[in-house]
Amino acid sequence: MGQVFVGHEDYVREFCQRKEEGALPHCLLITGPQGVGKARLAKDLAKIYLAGDQKDQSDLQVESGNHPDFHQLCAGEETIKKQEIVDLIEESQKTSYLGGRQVFLIQEADQLTVQGQNALLKTLEEPQSQVAIFLTAVHEGQLLDTIVSRARVIPLHPVREEDLLAWLKDQGYGTKESLKDAVSLSGGCLEKALAYLEDEDWIRLRAEFFQKIQDFKRKSRDFPFVLTEDLLTKKAYLKDFLLLMAQYYRDILVYKTLGDQDLLVHRDKLVLIQGETLKNSSLYTIIKDIQESFTFLERNGNSRLVLEGLFIKIQEEYL
Repeated sequence: MGQVFVGHEDYVREFCQRKEEGALPHCLLITGPQGVGKARLAKDLAKIYLAGDQKDQSDLQVESGNHPDFHQLCAGEETIKKQEIVDLIEESQKTSYLGGRQVFLIQEADQLTVQGQNALLKTLEEPQSQVAIFLTAVHEGQLLDTIVSRARVIPLHPVREEDLLAWLKDQGYGTKESLKDAVSLSGGCLEKALAYLEDEDWIRLRAEFFQKIQDFKRKSRDFPFVLTEDLLTKKAYLKDFLLLMAQYYRDILVYKTLGDQDLLVHRDKLVLIQGETLKNSSLYTIIKDIQESFTFLERNGNSRLVLEGLFIKIQEEYL
């Protein structure tokens, strides 16, 4: 299967044991924060579930998304509609292409509409012996209790920084100058750490962020609207931008309160953090506003209105 992600080892061992015992679950629900590796674990478990005589070839097909009996559905920026679930159910009732098991992975299942969840529930109530439904979700509470109760729930949590650092070094990232910063920024989420090390677009976004954050102080009334317009052209990184913003203001608050730079996420921006003059009350307000805006976006709120409102509030704290 290749190298198992740090923090996933126990679940992979459990799944291998279940397969040996003939007790594989019909439904898995993998929960945890964005970037913690839910989809990665789902694929690793799908490899175990689907492995036959040609295991290496099967693993490669799952990894590339080309396995004929491994089907994926992802919300992306939209909710998952009932019809998509109906189509998935119809596919699950067909004979396996390879004559064995089938796995259906629904990523971001917490973005399912209620109608879609009810359609899925009917399948879970009458599971087929050779079919497994894998779900991933950030917000388990947005799923129907009746779906959760029929699933083997696997809660993924951020791993300790030292464990993440050691794993990345084992994978050959030890020569990266940005390794420690990437681990610190990731909040213990491996997918995020890898993105920070490998994704050039994200690296550019972070550099742009620290340029743009200074513009809040320049009191240009049109800046919140300009920044919003810019971010709407980079929707894939919109939530990452808000995360950077929350981390930055949290770093300022931590440094002002405790004076310990080792506790900072953006340790390489210490000079910038030291130069911030916002009061603690303003920092608490900004962090709260960012968290609320993130929640609104998660619930598919109007991105433009949410962002413009947030940036206007932040700018007012500088006035």
